[in-house]
Amino acid sequence: MIISLTGFMGVGKSTLARLLAGSLCCRVIDLDRLVEKEQGKSVAEIFQTYGENYFRKLEEEALKRIISENSERLLIISLGGGTLISENNQKIIKEYTNCIYLRASVNLLTERLASHRGKRPALDSIDDNSLELEVSNLLQKRLRGYENTAKLIIDVDEKSVRSILNEIIAGLDSFSEV
Repeated sequence: MIISLTGFMGVGKSTLARLLAGSLCCRVIDLDRLVEKEQGKSVAEIFQTYGENYFRKLEEEALKRIISENSERLLIISLGGGTLISENNQKIIKEYTNCIYLRASVNLLTERLASHRGKRPALDSIDDNSLELEVSNLLQKRLRGYENTAKLIIDVDEKSVRSILNEIIAGLDSFSEV
């Protein structure tokens, strides 16, 4: 079984995926890190050099490969914040994974992203005064993909990482394959 974590950038997907994999004693794949490793460039460099469409194509190819090559009993995938923009990716995630949407408020996301400048290509050119509006607009564009693929939605605002992890683990019972 494959469990995927989705949500907006800065919500904590990578951290929670690592912790979940540790708790379940299984492998974890961070989709953005995989693309970076294969390309020898950071996501920001790929965006800057080749553009977002090129990155999204690489992301989709990597996702298909992960799904088709998975032979583990259990695997955790941390998706990129924009992975589910693609309807193809939405279909793949919905059909082949048990997707958990980590949902956060615009305020929390803006606060976290303001302190991570230089690592988020979609927001790096936005000044601090416009960041909240841009986060809100981008979240609205991605929301349908998050909600359409999720088998479980977990709100993360005002919760510790440990509390969120415990909620994810408790929610795994709702997946028929576990």
